[in-house]
Parts: sequence; C-alpha cells; structure tokens
Amino acid sequence: MQETRTWDAVIIGAATMGSLRPHICARGLKVLVLERREVLGGACVTEEIFPGYKVSTAAYLCSLMQERIIHDLDLQRHGYYVYAKDPAFFTPFPDGRHLTMWQDRRRTCEEIAKFSTRDAEIYPSYEDYIEQLAQFANACCCGRPPTSPTRAGATSRVLAASAGK
Repeated sequence: MQETRTWDAVIIGAATMGSLRPHICARGLKVLVLERREVLGGACVTEEIFPGYKVSTAAYLCSLMQERIIHDLDLQRHGYYVYAKDPAFFTPFPDGRHLTMWQDRRRTCEEIAKFSTRDAEIYPSYEDYIEQLAQFANACCCGRPPTSPTRAGATSRVLAASAGK
C-alpha cells in the first residue's frame, strides 16, 4: 500500500516564490515544490548558455520580486541589488528615428513628443493608471489567499461575506 502524504502548500515552479520553501518550512508548514527544470530560481538564475559565458537568462524580472520577500529573507545582506535600467527601453526604426524610454518621466515625454505631442501629453496619465493597476495586482498577490470552504455551510458564509452581507 502506498503512503499518502499531505501538504500545507504546493508551489508549482521553483522560481522566486518556490525558492522560499526553506523560509516557509521554518514556520512549521509542510511544503511541496514542483519544478520541471533542473535549475532552481526562475528569473533569478545565472546559467552558462555557451561554454565560458554565464548570463542572467531572465534577470530583468528580478525587479518584480516583492519587497516583502527581499526584506523577509534579508537578501540585501546576501548581496542582492537591482540595477535600474536607464534607459529602460530603446527602439530603433528603419527610417533612422528612435524611441527611448527613460526612468525620468519628463525625458520620456520629450521622446514620445518626437512622434506625437498628444501622446506625450497623455502619457503621464497612462503611467499613473498603470501604477494603480500594479498596486491593485500587488495587493491581490500579497494578500492572504482565500481558504477553501470545507465545512457544511461554509460556502454560503463565504458568498455572503463577499457580497458585503
């Protein structure tokens, strides 16, 4: 007969969050991490893709790591530092023109104005809106996840609570 195991959490992918398994287990939770690759760390990995050449295969995503994780694991003490990309984005066009997006909003608007003054005027509002969406998404990702109703009647209580009753 095969042994049945239970887990407090199952993490799919040993990227940034999956790499937190030791930290989560230290809190007494039983965690299973499933990763299809032989390399752990996701976007925070340096790999030798050609003999003698090591590169961060997707390190631009490190800047998306939640501040709470950086703080909880005291990553800065271990040398973690994110270098801001500036310029953040550059696109050349066949006609010789180019668009550069900077960390500085004013400089970016000046670049956009080379193509469209109207777009340059609207860009700050667009960027503010994207920031609001990011804050909302971050709150959803960082908040406590809902628990699965397992008791009789729990579903109706969850629905009533979500409806504001």
